[in-house]
Amino acid sequence: MLNMQSYEDVAVINLEGELGPQEIDQVGKTLISLLHKHQTKMVLNFQGVEHVHYPSIHPLINAIMKLKRYSGDLKFAGMNSYTKSIFRFMGVTDSVENFETVPEAVLAFRSDWRTWH
Repeated sequence: MLNMQSYEDVAVINLEGELGPQEIDQVGKTLISLLHKHQTKMVLNFQGVEHVHYPSIHPLINAIMKLKRYSGDLKFAGMNSYTKSIFRFMGVTDSVENFETVPEAVLAFRSDWRTWH
């Protein structure tokens, strides 16, 4: 399950429950849909995620790569150690910054954030 919020020019996609093949596909489609609407700053919030079906993660990886190709920027927030290990194993954490909280991820889009944090 997913729902969205906006913080100024950043779209936050809140994920919950189990991310199976259908849910992962929906997240990928949501990222691409936002990109087509010229939304280039996005955060995936994993705080409510209990399980990720890792063999099905490739559509999400493909969406992330497309997002990066078209100058989009994605950040992860709220990942537990299990979810972090899956994305690390799949090689995603090398290209997507990970933050403990959504506010930290949103603030990271501000160019001066790193100078005062």
